[in-house]
Amino acid sequence: MKKITLLAALAILMLAACEKDTVSTDGNSSNGELANLTIGIVRDYLPLDLVRQNSTVVFKNADGEEKKLQIHLLEEEKEKAYGNRTYESEHIEIRYLDESDRTYQLKTIASANYTEGGPNEFVNISLLTTVNEGYMPTIPIFADKSPVFSELLLPMIDILGETFENVYTNLPGNLETVTSFSRLYYTIELGVVGFEGWEGEMWVLDRFEE
Repeated sequence: MKKITLLAALAILMLAACEKDTVSTDGNSSNGELANLTIGIVRDYLPLDLVRQNSTVVFKNADGEEKKLQIHLLEEEKEKAYGNRTYESEHIEIRYLDESDRTYQLKTIASANYTEGGPNEFVNISLLTTVNEGYMPTIPIFADKSPVFSELLLPMIDILGETFENVYTNLPGNLETVTSFSRLYYTIELGVVGFEGWEGEMWVLDRFEE
């Protein structure tokens, strides 16, 4: 069984990014600072229209019970460093928060960084939780829509009777020790479409609400 930790996923993300499509910049400035980066292609990999027009995303379980998560959208410029030079990078962050259970949250980030291969942009989706001794499901998606491993892009999947196409998912943790918050599913059009809660209970995207 393959397993991956959050730190390992991020390390793979940065290493693989060196071989991915690069984003456009205005060129290096004359004072030695790096040119600022903007998010281009991967902006379209976020459900921005849905999260801007709504305040709540609703998931349901196998029994038809609903879980309403609050949507929080942040768009900003972040100061970053590469080597001994700094730059500003556009940063978009979407969080789904469960007001009745703060032990977890769904977080999607779109950003751009300088790497050894040049500037690169990506989306990173995580199921952040206070359990599982640091294991957190993570899905990196690059500008060319490729995941870290090809088997993490599913042509089609059924989640509690709902069918989704072109679904990104994470590598599972050690299922002998991780029984909660271990699975995460994401599509380009809808964002997070499914996740695992406590004791393996699955939740599937039902709708967005204003």
